[in-house]
Amino acid sequence: LGGFTALLTAAQVPDQVRAVALLNSAGQFRNANKEVRNDVDDEDESPVEKFMFKPLKEAIQRLILGVVFWQSKRPSRIRSVLKS
Repeated sequence: LGGFTALLTAAQVPDQVRAVALLNSAGQFRNANKEVRNDVDDEDESPVEKFMFKPLKEAIQRLILGVVFWQSKRPSRIRSVLKS
């Protein structure tokens, strides 16, 4: 919906828009004919990988994404991005 709004606005006021960039406007792309395969099957994982490394990796990823999301929605950050 946001991508459509940006394109519609750019089309209506072309003198005020230099360019429009759509980032991840359609989600992730993948080949529908290609079979999805995990690099590591669940049976091949050692207990250390399964119960220690994998949950730790997922927790770190969630933490980083949470911090990035928190930073991006701060009003001062939004203001500085819009002014630049």
